[in-house]
Amino acid sequence: GIESLVEFIAQLSVRGKKIINFGVSGRQSDEDIQKFAKVTAKNFDLYILRNYHMDMDMILKNPKHEDVPEMLKMELMRNGVLEKQIIVSPNVMKSLDQGLESAKEGDLLIVLTRVAGTDKFKVVKKLKEAAADLLIVH
Repeated sequence: GIESLVEFIAQLSVRGKKIINFGVSGRQSDEDIQKFAKVTAKNFDLYILRNYHMDMDMILKNPKHEDVPEMLKMELMRNGVLEKQIIVSPNVMKSLDQGLESAKEGDLLIVLTRVAGTDKFKVVKKLKEAAADLLIVH
């Protein structure tokens, strides 16, 4: 899970910033959402938070979906992450743009995403076009 990924990344020698881009499903309990934030807190230099990719039916059934990025942000801040280290993004594609714009040579950009259909190909294409020095985890 996320604990193993964070441990692995902590062992990497990165010249620049460690940037993580992620969302958590609103179907998760509040405790699980908070745990995800706690585990990642203080392990990255920049956090790009976004809504977890869901289809419209799931959004209508789960109004908490829109609240998750703010829940993550508040938990990160409670665990020592500064507000200036957090970007809340409205969706996957915008968050990718923000991550790629923030990353400089020597930085490590981690993108945790689960996208379906044609969006998957858009995400991969955008990452491939942007840089060859990315670690993609899905």
